[in-house]
Amino acid sequence: MDGMAYAINNEIHLSARYIASYSGDVKREVAGVLYNEEFFEELLGKTVDEAWRDYKAKLIAMISKLTVLSLCSMLAILASMSSGALAVDYRATNTAPTTPGGTRFDNEIGTEYSIQTLQSAAQFIWQTFGQTTEADRKSVQSVNLFVDDIDGVAYADNNEIHVSVRYIASYSGDVRIEITGVLYHESTHIWQWNGNGQAPGGLIEGIADFVRLRAGLAPSHWVKPGVGDRWDQGYDVTAWFLDYLDSLKNGFVAELNEKMRTGYSDDFFVQLLGKTVDQVWAEYKAKYSTK
Repeated sequence: MDGMAYAINNEIHLSARYIASYSGDVKREVAGVLYNEEFFEELLGKTVDEAWRDYKAKLIAMISKLTVLSLCSMLAILASMSSGALAVDYRATNTAPTTPGGTRFDNEIGTEYSIQTLQSAAQFIWQTFGQTTEADRKSVQSVNLFVDDIDGVAYADNNEIHVSVRYIASYSGDVRIEITGVLYHESTHIWQWNGNGQAPGGLIEGIADFVRLRAGLAPSHWVKPGVGDRWDQGYDVTAWFLDYLDSLKNGFVAELNEKMRTGYSDDFFVQLLGKTVDQVWAEYKAKYSTK
């Protein structure tokens, strides 16, 4: 065609005759032709300056929207922090890796599995205690497990759990299952209410073993239901007793734990069951003495 180029109906037409006759850098020339500002108006229905203004306006609007979204996200994070909604930080450390028990821990249990167990234990404890919201629970930001060269089995203190490598080394059964049960017990001490230190120690230990029992982690060496001299003897003895009471009133242990948030009284048993703790202990003993 004659001429240089023209744009129509969203099409650009270049003249082959013009290209053939051009004596300079034809590539550069065609680039300049294609940039002809009139083509913007033909293709977009607006001048290049109008298109540029529209672009800047949309860009500013988009940046403003992103700023608002970022601000909302930051406010949500701050709200979560203030309400304690951030996830609990779980960590596990083997402080005695060269000992026989420390080596067995690394080979048969490991820190990764231990952290997973601490997480699942917390979820199970909250469920057992009926603690469906952050406000129902203790405010705990982190739980640290240490596998130490110490005597005994394990203990919990100040949101830390310490497990004995000597116990791990000496245990003759499936040590992974055993330590899982131990971690459920000790994790309960992290999360349970203790009546501001007024509750019987045997009851505190009994609730921890009750959680272990309900998780299906009671070991074979536990006493049988009905065994024991006192209701607050602790550990497995009290755990079986609490299991019996929970069968009389579903959720009994959860309600008892909630009452122990601010203090303790034996009268809690009367409030929840309509009988004294000595009465229900006598009935419990009588039930199993006939078996």
